[in-house]
Amino acid sequence: MNISGPFVANADTLPDMEYVIKKLNDYDQAHLLMMGATTDFTGGPLEHLAGDGMFQHFRPLYNGHLIANVDMTQERGNRLIKTGLADSIAFGRPFIANPDLPERFLTGATLNQISWPTVYASGPEGYTDYPAMRGSSTDEDSPKRARRQPRTTTELIKGVTLMASLTNKMALVTGASRGIGRATASALADAGAHVLVHYGRSAQEAESLVASIRSKGGRADAIMADLGTPDGATLLAKGVRSIVGERLDVLVSNAGISKAATVKGHTVEDFVNLFATNVRGPFFLVQQLLSLFGEGSSIIVISFVVAHAVVGKPGLDNHSILAGLCGC
Repeated sequence: MNISGPFVANADTLPDMEYVIKKLNDYDQAHLLMMGATTDFTGGPLEHLAGDGMFQHFRPLYNGHLIANVDMTQERGNRLIKTGLADSIAFGRPFIANPDLPERFLTGATLNQISWPTVYASGPEGYTDYPAMRGSSTDEDSPKRARRQPRTTTELIKGVTLMASLTNKMALVTGASRGIGRATASALADAGAHVLVHYGRSAQEAESLVASIRSKGGRADAIMADLGTPDGATLLAKGVRSIVGERLDVLVSNAGISKAATVKGHTVEDFVNLFATNVRGPFFLVQQLLSLFGEGSSIIVISFVVAHAVVGKPGLDNHSILAGLCGC
């Protein structure tokens, strides 16, 4: 919540937020992700929302599963759950920087610090190259564990203990030719999955990933579809069915586009294109593939959860707008 900008939090708008959260109880939804206050409300009418105050204020209004997010630490997360102010804790940037975050919490090891220039960037840097502790969680003392030889996130994902169940499973990763999608597809293949590498325009990159996976004994196929077109999701689903048959075990919805511009720099056509690829396409792809999912299947949506970081700034970007409007 912020005290300035297009989304204003003050004594007048607080009742509106309370009404909305109460109204959510009428719907059968999985959870409510609540982002804690990042604004200093000291001395103002919303001072009681500072720190854990937001969860103390809104928790009684919502009966479902509440996930607390933003500025979470191990101590704070445990406190919120113990006091009933949250049911689960979401760690965003700490988890990016620490691929073995649960083990570090368990052992009391030092956490890696986030590299801000790489946060939510378009490449693997900052996602697959943070050091992880090497060794089992049964080593004698935590200070030693913190000094173990590092593993990368990719190496950690490859571990059979984490993803052994993916052997012979079918997985589709959209937007898999580059960046996070490429790293995800590679990791799934290393864990035994037959991966469908979707791409929109980057055919060469997609084919090189498929070749790389096959060279290591894995299974992969490239599949092209423009999710920004009205029939893109239908065409992709048709291609997927032709390869997997009647079962899809994993869908990683990662494909997306952006425009490096502020709100003022966007046209109606820009917005239509962004919405078509980032919202409409993924929605109807899931719709078209629903019959292929069975017990144990997973749908993972990779998105930009950055609205809270930029709300109130004059140069508000399109990711914040779409995140705010669509819950992306």
